[in-house]
Amino acid sequence: MEGRGDSGSAVVPVPDPAELSDLIFRVCDDIKGQDIVVLDVRPLTIVCDYFVIVHGLSLTHVQAIAEEIEDKLDEQGHRPQHRDRERDARWIVLDYGSVVVHVFSEEARAFYRLEDLWAKAPVVRRQDAPEGTA
Repeated sequence: MEGRGDSGSAVVPVPDPAELSDLIFRVCDDIKGQDIVVLDVRPLTIVCDYFVIVHGLSLTHVQAIAEEIEDKLDEQGHRPQHRDRERDARWIVLDYGSVVVHVFSEEARAFYRLEDLWAKAPVVRRQDAPEGTA
């Protein structure tokens, strides 16, 4: 049967990493994620192709961002290969294979400074700063 694997479940094509990172960016933007950045880490690691980094305004917002990403991607048949979070949800990681999403609280993002650690990675996309901010 076309479109089915041996287990009988629908076969979902592997998404293009750039398209997947763009979809995740849009979901984060729609739910008011802050300072969304997509980094192309292909020149620096074989672990994945892109990082999407975003933060929320509260721990509830951090969780809502991560849940919205999972829900919207699940609607298209994409489930994270792995998800991890700190006990208090200050940092949630969603691993979609070619794209790894880091959803932080503002404080955790400032503490871990992933953009600084991966400073050699080209920025593919960055959310525009809200009006009135530098």
